[in-house]
Amino acid sequence: MKNLITKLGNNSGLKKLLPIGFRDFLRNRSNLYEYNLKNWKTDIPLIGTDKEFEFKGKSSVTVGIIYDFSQRHVNYMNACINLGVSYKVIDIFSNNWIQFVENNPEIEHYFTWPSTYSNVWKTVLDERLMYLEKHFNKNVFPENLSTWIYESKRRLKDWFYLNNIKIPETYVFYHRDEAMDFLNKTKFPVVFKSDLGAGGTGVQILKTKSEAKKLVNQLFYKTFIPKRLDPRETQWGFIMFQEYLKDVEEWRISRIGDGFFVRLKEKVGEFHSGSGKINWEKARPEILNMAKKVTDIGNFKSMGVDIFETPNGELYINEIHTVFGVKKLETDENSGKWTFENDKWSFEQGEFSEYQFAKERITYVLGL
Repeated sequence: MKNLITKLGNNSGLKKLLPIGFRDFLRNRSNLYEYNLKNWKTDIPLIGTDKEFEFKGKSSVTVGIIYDFSQRHVNYMNACINLGVSYKVIDIFSNNWIQFVENNPEIEHYFTWPSTYSNVWKTVLDERLMYLEKHFNKNVFPENLSTWIYESKRRLKDWFYLNNIKIPETYVFYHRDEAMDFLNKTKFPVVFKSDLGAGGTGVQILKTKSEAKKLVNQLFYKTFIPKRLDPRETQWGFIMFQEYLKDVEEWRISRIGDGFFVRLKEKVGEFHSGSGKINWEKARPEILNMAKKVTDIGNFKSMGVDIFETPNGELYINEIHTVFGVKKLETDENSGKWTFENDKWSFEQGEFSEYQFAKERITYVLGL
């Protein structure tokens, strides 16, 4: 089975020939750990060079870049090289990570790109970023709170409620009977969300009560595995439901520093997230104001805010994401940066999404 998965990953033609359902079947019965670690490193020119772990630029400061198994940290490396900023890569998952921090006291800023592929990786990163920030007094970017709630929909739900942020009605149950009682009273369809998962992974629209009750029993008596994750990444012992909003538009308003970047997600099938269809767009002030309000409440300086807009113009926060990439989009009249000054929004046209916005993050933190 392992060899078959490896061949599947290395042969794009074979992948296209196999039905998606069969590919999911193979993934859910295979250890994807080694396959993913190898696959993530393909087509990354910096790996194996003298810049893989360190770069000496012309800057007076050296920044720390936190290693990510899925190699997203390479965006920061490319951005630093482009800007001439010196960096050292820290493997925060190493047993000797503390010694690295102690032996490099000159590093004040640490940049991270948290992963969503493993509960273990997320837990370890959350713990160690907290120590970096609280014990070593380092500037972690994005901030520890924003990475702690990143892609944990349970944590995010409570943060929204505690800060009076308008979201679709959301329920998390740790008692099976309480979940079943909810299903006996609620209207369908209803949305199920797993805790971990990005791009629509782990999201289902449940159209009937029997379908939903079957899922409850699975979560409390067995386990649930979100699509595209390793089969050991199971969820059990709780379940999360959300109100279904019909015919909504979904905006992605991304904030870095005091700049806001606007995109509109296209719906493919039943979902906007994970559709791969997203375009630069201009949003009316109410949408920008909502994104600013949420990020101001959390003092978040790197945050993507996903906003649902109903047909009658009501706005709801769907989710927020502390890191967010952007597929290569054509630069047009809608691509640029929005800023709020003197009680009004202004727009600067241009390209700011280089290296998945990593360049913009570094520029903001270092004041370049």
